Amino acid sequence: MVEQSKSFIAKNWGIILWVILAIFAAGGLHSEFRLQQTTQNAKYDELKQDISVLHRRLSKKVEILEKQEKRIEELEKHISWERGVSYGRSHPK
Repeated sequence: MVEQSKSFIAKNWGIILWVILAIFAAGGLHSEFRLQQTTQNAKYDELKQDISVLHRRLSKKVEILEKQEKRIEELEKHISWERGVSYGRSHPK
């Protein structure tokens, strides 16, 4: 029995070597794909976080712009009022 297994290995060592190499190659490919998937997930999470930060910053800028527009409207109303007062004083009835 021992001699039979030795002769099998001796006759088919090339096939056995190819099988072992195929197993190692499959393991290497599997680990590379898992690493790539992990890297892509990390990049996706980073992008989601960046988008969230940009959204918050944009919201703050929109809020500031709305406040400035409101202030400009109030200043324009005040300027119009001053012009009306000035016109009323220079052109009495």
